Amino acid sequence: MQFLKSTHSILFLLSLISSLTFGQATLKGTVSDEQHTVLPFTNVVLYNSTDSSLVKGIITDLQGNYSILGITPGSYYVEVSMIGYINFSEAVSITANDFSERHIDFSLREEINQLDEVVVRSEKALYEKSSDRIVVNVQSSTTAKGKSVLQVLAKSPGVLVNQQSGNISLYGKSGVLVMINGKMMRLPPDAVIQLLDGMSAANVEKIELITHPPAGFDAEGNAGIINIKTLQQDELGTSGSASATLGYNQAETWGGNLTLNHRGKGYNLFADYSRLTDRNKQSWLDNRKIFGSPFDQTVKSVQQREPTTTSQNLRAGAEWNLTSSTSLNLVVTGSHRNWDMDGLTETDQHLKPDSSIHTQMKLHESNIWKSGSASIGFNHQFDSAQSISVNMDVMNYKNDNPSTYDVTQTIQNLQSTNSRIEVSKETPIRFKIASIDYQNQIKKNMKFVLGAKGTISDFENVVEVKEGSGELLVNKEFSNTSNLHEKIWAGYMGLSLQLAASTDLQAGLRYEYTDSNLGTLENENLIDRQYGNLFPSLTVTKKLGTENVFNLAYSRRITRPTFNEMAPFVFFTGPNTFFEGNPTLRPAITDALEVSLQKGALWLSAKYSYTKNQIGALQPVLNKETGVQVYKSLNMDYVNLAAFSTSYSIGIKKWWDIQTEATLYLQNFQTSYTNTEYTKSDVYLSLSATSTITLPRHFSLEISGNYQSKQYWGIWEFAPMGQLDIGFKKKLGSGTLSLVFSDILHTYIWNSDIILPDKKSSANWKYDWNARAIGLTYSVNFGNNKVKAATIKSVSDEERKRVN
Repeated sequence: MQFLKSTHSILFLLSLISSLTFGQATLKGTVSDEQHTVLPFTNVVLYNSTDSSLVKGIITDLQGNYSILGITPGSYYVEVSMIGYINFSEAVSITANDFSERHIDFSLREEINQLDEVVVRSEKALYEKSSDRIVVNVQSSTTAKGKSVLQVLAKSPGVLVNQQSGNISLYGKSGVLVMINGKMMRLPPDAVIQLLDGMSAANVEKIELITHPPAGFDAEGNAGIINIKTLQQDELGTSGSASATLGYNQAETWGGNLTLNHRGKGYNLFADYSRLTDRNKQSWLDNRKIFGSPFDQTVKSVQQREPTTTSQNLRAGAEWNLTSSTSLNLVVTGSHRNWDMDGLTETDQHLKPDSSIHTQMKLHESNIWKSGSASIGFNHQFDSAQSISVNMDVMNYKNDNPSTYDVTQTIQNLQSTNSRIEVSKETPIRFKIASIDYQNQIKKNMKFVLGAKGTISDFENVVEVKEGSGELLVNKEFSNTSNLHEKIWAGYMGLSLQLAASTDLQAGLRYEYTDSNLGTLENENLIDRQYGNLFPSLTVTKKLGTENVFNLAYSRRITRPTFNEMAPFVFFTGPNTFFEGNPTLRPAITDALEVSLQKGALWLSAKYSYTKNQIGALQPVLNKETGVQVYKSLNMDYVNLAAFSTSYSIGIKKWWDIQTEATLYLQNFQTSYTNTEYTKSDVYLSLSATSTITLPRHFSLEISGNYQSKQYWGIWEFAPMGQLDIGFKKKLGSGTLSLVFSDILHTYIWNSDIILPDKKSSANWKYDWNARAIGLTYSVNFGNNKVKAATIKSVSDEERKRVN
């Protein structure tokens, strides 16, 4: 924690002394050896100190002279190398006053053991910023080795993953959409989390956190979009990669992945498969108190869980260039995830002064997700300015969620009674999606886009609950069959303009009409809604000199209730605690504004958003008469959120980089679902830092940490939490061996309190994921590593999140 505070102090100090710079300079000089003999044909390379990226390079002439022209102000280092000599480097700072030239001579020492080869390598910075997104370069992270995509995402700036509620938030806002290579994950939020948890980060190039999507994207997701891009290469031929990982937390973890890609003239074939099995042990404490006079009722529950998760994912496809201007692509996907858990819950209930109840519940739960999809796309380029694309998707999902609960209950330490609860839940979900998109580069500085999209979806949710001490009888209160049919029609237009040499504007307008019907056997029109909304977006970007950028962005977005949030269902965690759906949920609308300034490697931004009917997941509803606690999604009245962010990349040495990110949140919200209107304001902080050290003999070390201060989520109050990881990496031929220690301080624990506005009850919830682990991963690439991978986008991009 002290390390993070110190890093943030350095970041703040550097941001104060940063200044705008203009002008260009020339760097010139002579390279010689220790005997002052000039060295012709020597490599002189200029790198950016911020991310070690190549700026310019040159070789010396016959007289050993070099001259590098057109250098913009900034911090650099020069590396001078020649076979037979020891490499030499020197830091160089170019300021606005260096508008003419700088003269630096270099002297190289002879290498006793001559090098076989001189290789110049450049690693991308872990975090990069642009006008509408943050980019996380996954391959630059050592601690990402052997991790799932979800684990990498959970450590990304501004991202908060709650696996228990199946929720991902970005900069304090929920309703995030997740895409892979521009293709939306049309799964429920918890299923998206499960799928990402089964995907290996070894095949991921970068993660884009898009806070202000343009009008071409669906308006769904008020927090923005997370786009996961897989590795891509450039040339013809066959390539592939494979990796295997072994690990241990409270039990073993193992898995692997294989990727194949073949690109020929006019076609490309690809396939990738991954499998991950993770066994663990987790604990869940749930304590509740109802204040009374003179007696306080209490319910204390402890649950020990032993889940085993097995995930398999397959993706394959092809693309063909039918002509020089027309292409056709096909993608099929399949996934299977089984979360199988045995658990034991011990509950002590004291609702009357002269009565106590002890309950032991043995539970077994399976949560099985199966999915298959097929996507076809047609793209045509009319000329150099105009193009059109047509896409169609068909997707099917099925969720089986059987559970059994064996309950032994003892009252006042007297004779025990036994009973059993059996829950079956089957949910098939189907999607049909089609879209058409047209774009025209009207002028060099003007681009126009136009498009339409239609989505038809339906699902059936069948829940049956049986219980009894002998013959099991159907509990009609929790058993039901529900159907949801939904149609969403959308049209959009957008315009990109270069207003001046240094100023760009993007404006868009999208309209979406939703027709949604949720019914049960008893009531065919339980929820019947038709509504339309306009979603404007605007982004203005202005360059200030060569390295500074000002950005202003506005957007309006919607978060529709997920299917599973609306559908009636029940999931028991104890005799007095369960989860259920809420058919009355309304969609949330968010207006968001952001102003940001980039000054070289420093990024400052201020964000503000107002959300009406914010959907709060896992909000508690307590029955004070029975002591039963129900968790379900509920609409909050509104949420005001302001966020101030800063990030900086510090190149302390050529071999040592530190990247930091900090965000201060100011939140104000109101709820009325607690029988008492409740308004709350709070301030909380998010910090993250990553230190990367390059060591000799192809070793590297990465230390990364993140911290989240106390914050509110509806009427939940989450205690501070964080995580510290250390990773070592060693290059072995064409492969890489990584050793990663995760959550070494064992601080990734959810600890939260519920204090109801009426002050008549309180609750505490603590969930230990046992994230502390050790993992060993070996990965290797084979074939032509410059082969360009397929980049296929599907029309079903924005629906996968709402399967739930």
